[in-house]
Amino acid sequence: MRRAIAGVRVRPAVQRRLGGVTELIARERLLRPVGLCRTLPVSVETPCRLVFASGQVLEGDLERLQGAREAAIVFVTLGAAWSDAVSTCFRHDEPLQGFLLDEIGTTLLERLSRRLEAMVRLSARQRGLEAGSPVQPGQPALPLSAQPLLAETAEASSIGIEVTATGMLTPVKSLSMIIGLGQGMRRQTQKEACRECPSFARCEHRRSAERCP
Repeated sequence: MRRAIAGVRVRPAVQRRLGGVTELIARERLLRPVGLCRTLPVSVETPCRLVFASGQVLEGDLERLQGAREAAIVFVTLGAAWSDAVSTCFRHDEPLQGFLLDEIGTTLLERLSRRLEAMVRLSARQRGLEAGSPVQPGQPALPLSAQPLLAETAEASSIGIEVTATGMLTPVKSLSMIIGLGQGMRRQTQKEACRECPSFARCEHRRSAERCP
């Protein structure tokens, strides 16, 4: 936990508050991460249409999935306790603690998703396959309307993740992605991936990295 937080650049005044936040996380056992990965055979009929063996169809700008023989659907969440704790902080007029807890949660979720992505790549390599770059609902390549299909196909409810009417996931600190597996799969650079993020223009993590010498 402390190692994950240490990677986030913050002002000294804020950093002094992190000790109390990490104690809260430990005391209330807020960090309850769980993830799943389901790998299924697929066929990519066009750059905009991927078909699962079950007959279900995923549509979007799916160029990164071109050449995929299989697709790994990944869901990960920190659990409902984390989101509930953030809401409680703001209700009890503790906005700084709530903000820090929310930012730490985002960082941890990103790092967990990268761990799962790395596991997918390793598993694919062991089977003689390559893994492409992940595609997430809400990115330009895939609309949020794809979220229910991914959740149903991967049985995300088995780990407590549900999809709202607007395509968002609950608990809030949850995410999903689909990774194409095959030969010659396209990989993005980190800079390319960042530029696709809806939060690119206002991303504090990116700005902090750019300010680093």
